[in-house]
Amino acid sequence: MLLKLSTEHYEHLSFLNKIEPDVASEFASISLKFLHSGINRKMFKLASQKLQVEIEEVENCIIGLMQLFVEATKNKLSDVDFCDSLIVHGFTPDLASALKDLYSEHAKATGSRIGANAPKLPRYKNMEWRLDVKLASRSLHNQLEPSVQLKLAIENFAGTETKLVKADVPTLLHMISELEGALTENKSKHVQRFVRNIS
Repeated sequence: MLLKLSTEHYEHLSFLNKIEPDVASEFASISLKFLHSGINRKMFKLASQKLQVEIEEVENCIIGLMQLFVEATKNKLSDVDFCDSLIVHGFTPDLASALKDLYSEHAKATGSRIGANAPKLPRYKNMEWRLDVKLASRSLHNQLEPSVQLKLAIENFAGTETKLVKADVPTLLHMISELEGALTENKSKHVQRFVRNIS
């Protein structure tokens, strides 16, 4: 799988072809450092003064490199695919190889950083259930009213949370129908593509 760059992203990264390969490698190292520790805007000014170019060019290039590494890590590109993606977009093989080496060296750390910043949604942990049947009341002697009590254990960022749900049979059947529909929708290509892009 090759990575597709937008026109704007490509324009930002094309600055790498205008500078020396060792400076381009330094830019890539800085972008990876920024991914892990945050952006330091003073570095943009220093680099722009050293290279005698506009600050925006340096900033766009480094942020473009950050986006490149994040997208490659999200899509789990192999080293060969990463290198080929850059060569296809007109980067020199030497530059593509240098960026590939940095990508493969930092892919695991970048992936864990992306995972740490991802939203933590509640997750199912356990469920206990009990069937209650009301057989009679004072006014109705022959009555059959089944209901189900569910005790759901859900894990979230604060720990495990317990929810109690009481449902009659029609409501329970509706819940089952909705959950089966969600499972069916989860197998669709659109949802799988969406999940792949956020994870």
